[in-house]
Formats: sequence, C-alpha cells, structure tokens
Amino acid sequence: MSLFRRIQRGRCAYYEHIEDLRDLIVEPAAARWRPDAQLTIGALLDRGAMGVHALHGRRRRAGKAATRGGTWDYMLWLGEVTRFAYDDDADLAIEDAITARPGVDVAAWEDNEVVLIGAPSLCPDGVLAAAARALVDPRVKGRTDVPTGADVSDREHLEDYEHLVAVLRAETGRRRQRPGTRFPSMDTLGRPILISEWMAAEHDAMRHAVNDLRVARGLEPIFGDVIARAEAAAQEHSDYVSRYALGCAALTRDSPPA
Repeated sequence: MSLFRRIQRGRCAYYEHIEDLRDLIVEPAAARWRPDAQLTIGALLDRGAMGVHALHGRRRRAGKAATRGGTWDYMLWLGEVTRFAYDDDADLAIEDAITARPGVDVAAWEDNEVVLIGAPSLCPDGVLAAAARALVDPRVKGRTDVPTGADVSDREHLEDYEHLVAVLRAETGRRRQRPGTRFPSMDTLGRPILISEWMAAEHDAMRHAVNDLRVARGLEPIFGDVIARAEAAAQEHSDYVSRYALGCAALTRDSPPA
C-alpha cells in the first residue's frame, strides 16, 4: 500500500495558488447583501475562515471517498464567516463546485465547517485556491430576487451574522439546563402551543439580540413569531446554527416579513 506524501508546490496540478487570489472579491449569495462590499479571499484568510491540512492514517479512507474507490487527502476548513458566500438551495452546491475544480476527485462535508477533499495531485495551497474559486462561482449564489436592504453595508451584515451566531451558540450550550416545556402562545382554536423550554429560550435570546440591532438603527422591534419562522426555516438544514443566525441577520434591517 502506498503512503500519502504531501504534494510540493512545484508538482501541484492546480494552475494557480492561494496567494494569487487574495484580492479576489467574494460576492454575497443573496441580493439583500449589498454587492458593493469589498469582501475578499484575503479577508477570509486573515479572519481564519479558510484553512487546510493534509490527512494521514485511517482518517484518509471513509464515507463517500471510499465508495468511489478513493481516499481523502485534505481537510478543508470553511468557517461560519464563509456562509455569506453560498446558498444551500443554489443550483450548484459548494462541495460540488469544489469537486468540479481541476485536480479534485471528490469533496464532501464532514460537518458544518469541515469539507473532506480527495485531491492527490494538489498541494495545500492548490486546494485552497480551488476552494476560493468555488466560493466565487456564480452558480453557488442561489437566489438573486431578494429585495435589497436599506443603509446597511455588507460588512455590517456580516458582523450582525457573526454576533448572532455567538448568541445562539451560547444558548444552545445551555439546552441540558432547560428540560421543560413552555406555552408561549395559542393556536387559532385557543389551544396552547407547547414548545421546549430550550427552544423558547433561544427564540427569546435571538429576538432580543435582533431587536437591539434594530433599535440601534432606528427601526421598530419585531415580535417572536418572526424569529420562530427563521428558526423553522433552519430546521431542515445540517448547518442549523448558521442558517438560523443568517435568517435572523436578515431581520436586522428594513421591515420584517408580515
């Protein structure tokens, strides 16, 4: 059995490397995030939102790569900050966009922020370059018919998102301390709606966090049912925290949906 050896720069099969792409502008996935923001690959690298390292030993062979007769060569880190750049409902999934790059045999999510890469002919910088090109691929951007927000820059939106992720992660860490249920509202027939205590607490925390941002911008506060809809939309996605926070970040500007 041959052992994996990290490919050196001079022998990498990819046609460019990550330092060549630092100034590449990463457009946001949704039109409500204003496209004039200068968010670059270099900015994502400097934030620690992208990274890669080679895999060795047993971890190299598992899951989708094994079913295709291949192995994993790298673990690619795409942190939560990169979530603004692609849409789960887009025509092309981000992992498929990476797989389509030259020299990449297979790419698949291991968890919410880690993509396993089968690319035996690429060096680490080549893998990062392939990921960078995938992040700017228009096919991963999804919908473009979402109304544009008013007077809030993309950088502010990204900061809102990161803040809301932190708030939500803090609350999800307390779930075991909240085993009961709560009756936050009634249905149309006057019957109480039961939800878990931890879910209600997370709704409350996100509502307060969103309203703090709205009030600071001179906007009216929103009600809990809007937050509940953002949470419901996130339930079907594997990256629940990111999707929930992303939905709430969209509520920090303009009028919320009726």
